[in-house]
Amino acid sequence: MRIEYLGRRIGLCSPFPLQESPFSWISTREGPRLRVFVKSYHSYRVFPGRRVIYSPPEKWYTYAAYGLRYMLARDYGGGFLLHAGAVSRGDGAILFVGRPGSGKTRAVRRALERGFRYMGEDMVELRDGRVFMHIPFTLKPSNYLREDSLKRICFVRYSPGAYPVVIRLSRGKAIPLILEQIFNLKRVFDRVGELEGMLEGVDVLLTMYSDFSEVEESCLY
Repeated sequence: MRIEYLGRRIGLCSPFPLQESPFSWISTREGPRLRVFVKSYHSYRVFPGRRVIYSPPEKWYTYAAYGLRYMLARDYGGGFLLHAGAVSRGDGAILFVGRPGSGKTRAVRRALERGFRYMGEDMVELRDGRVFMHIPFTLKPSNYLREDSLKRICFVRYSPGAYPVVIRLSRGKAIPLILEQIFNLKRVFDRVGELEGMLEGVDVLLTMYSDFSEVEESCLY
C-alpha cells in the first residue's frame, strides 16, 4: 500500500486493521492522507473521544516507526515488552518504568553520561529472567549491552515541587504497576507467574521526585 504523509510518499505493509492501529486516514483537498497517532512530547491536541498526537514534520519517519512498533508489539508472543528505559554496567540491568513524561529517557541519558551502557530508552523485553536491549529512537548510544540479568526496577514519577520520596516495593505491590506498562499484556497475561519469578531478589523502588538528581541518587548505585 502506498501512502503520503506530510508531503512524502512511503510504503506501508501491515497485517493489522488500520482501525486498531496508531494510524488513521483523513481526507484533505489533495486526497486521502495518513495521520499517525503516537506519543510525542512536542505537542498534542485533544479531540472528542481520543488523544491525537502530531509529530514534528522534520521527524515524520521517527514517529511513524514509533507507531509501527506499538502496533507490532501488541501481538508479540515472546517475552514481556515493558514500557521502560534501561541501562547497565554489566552487573545487572536497571529499569526506569513510568508513564510518558515521567523521565525515562532523561534517566537513561544521564546514566550514559555516568558510564552506564545503553539497553533501551522506551522499551525492553523481559524473557527467561533477563533483560534484552531494544533499539534507540531519540538517543544515539555508542556503548550498549544486548542483554543482562535484572538488578533493579525504579518506578519514576515526576511531581513539581514535591518532597522526594523513595519507597521499596514488595513483589505483590510491584506486579500490578509493571502490568500497567506492558505493551503485549493480552498475549502474555496467562504467564504472569513467570514475571513474578523474574522479580525474585530484584530491588524494586518507587521514586517520586521534583529534582532529577533525586532519581540518580536513589536508582543509579
